[in-house]
Amino acid sequence: MAFDASPSWSGFNYQGKIAVYYALQVINSQPVDFNFSSYSLILENTEDFEISVDGNPISFHQVKAYQKHSFSEYSEALVGISLELYKSPEANGYLHSWKAVNNKAGKSSVAESISAVFAGIVEEYQSCHEKKGETIIEQAASNKKKLDKLASIVRLALPQKSEQQLIAILQELALNNNPIIRRFHLYQYPNGSLFCDLNDVELLIKSELQTSFANRGMPITGRQIDNSFHYFLGEIDRHIIARHKNESGKPIPIPFQEILDILFTNFEDVSKDHFACEFKNIFMNKFHDYMDDEELYTLSTDQHCNLKAIQSILCELPPGNLWEHYRHFAPHKYVHPHNNMATAFEADFEGILFGLLKIFHSINSQKNFHDLPRNLLTYRSFAPRPTYYLPTVISGEYSPQKIAREILKNPHMTESLFEINKLIYRGKCIEKLPSHATEHTDPPQEIDADTRAKRTQIMESLSLISIEAAKGELNAD
Repeated sequence: MAFDASPSWSGFNYQGKIAVYYALQVINSQPVDFNFSSYSLILENTEDFEISVDGNPISFHQVKAYQKHSFSEYSEALVGISLELYKSPEANGYLHSWKAVNNKAGKSSVAESISAVFAGIVEEYQSCHEKKGETIIEQAASNKKKLDKLASIVRLALPQKSEQQLIAILQELALNNNPIIRRFHLYQYPNGSLFCDLNDVELLIKSELQTSFANRGMPITGRQIDNSFHYFLGEIDRHIIARHKNESGKPIPIPFQEILDILFTNFEDVSKDHFACEFKNIFMNKFHDYMDDEELYTLSTDQHCNLKAIQSILCELPPGNLWEHYRHFAPHKYVHPHNNMATAFEADFEGILFGLLKIFHSINSQKNFHDLPRNLLTYRSFAPRPTYYLPTVISGEYSPQKIAREILKNPHMTESLFEINKLIYRGKCIEKLPSHATEHTDPPQEIDADTRAKRTQIMESLSLISIEAAKGELNAD
């Protein structure tokens, strides 16, 4: 496949969870003493993920969390996976989708629909009497650097092929009921459904974990299942981050033996890492909730989506770092440093869904400034001088006085709000927040006089700005 899912991949999104579920199902389909030493799970290679035995793929998987049912939304991915099946005669291919996938108009199955796409590519070439290098086949066989997406998919799968060689291969794939396309399937889940939403796949993973632990004589308590679930997501997430940092660009196989080792682990004790993983899972699920709500999110006709661009940045973060980012997004919340992960579930998830994600969706993502060492994501403008806008979960129901009081209660506010000029929130524009401590705004006693002065100075430079106003100011820059 020419375009991998790297920017949006995470152990905590749909792709990562489907990969965990399928690997567990493969393991549970065999006796406990089955030898999996030659099996590997490979993420982001030719397809979203694949299972290999002795380095040879036995299954390719495309995972699509699209909101639409139209075959055309999936056709490019299905062309890519079909070409991989052509090259790997022993492998099967699967599409895992969030929504049901319709057949192409006039076709009775997805297999017929895929063959029709290949037939259309061949027909385009053969009906073009004056070859100017514009058809998909001509582009794929050329040395051109800038190609249409479908031509790029064909070239990546079938490099250094002549036009006639490509025609011969694609004509074979265009035949109805051909054996190559017959090895492709819409993945069928245990309930018989050919699609699966995010919430259901989490339940399926936990069901497979329960089966795995029961088969191995391990505890199958709720805590064991929940903790192992988040551990698996965290391990996939760490693997993806390492994969993206791998300078060679080559995929890093995950041996099944590593997965089996996890299945012999007692997860009854909750660790700080567990809380971090559980927080990241809930946080990233809010993106799916937002995009699945037609009142909150509509698909843009423009290929660029501000929300998805910020999602890509945040899903790349390790769970602990994402939690630190959240602490900046909630400057009016105080979480004690010694138990911050244990209180992660006091996070304002409603504010994330209806406030923070609306900000990410509304404001030009190209204006973001990501200070990774500080775990801080802001928006930045330069006219008439550099101005930093912090997206927050702060509700418009709070008065400016209450917001100021809550910020001043937070002993971390000097580090969280250093150089910040405007807080984007779900409310009206307020030019200036109350800056001086009163009987209701006194900071903790451990704050010394010098730090108190800095806190007052920071408050004097802060203002509240609505989402629409922030959008206008940043777009005008």
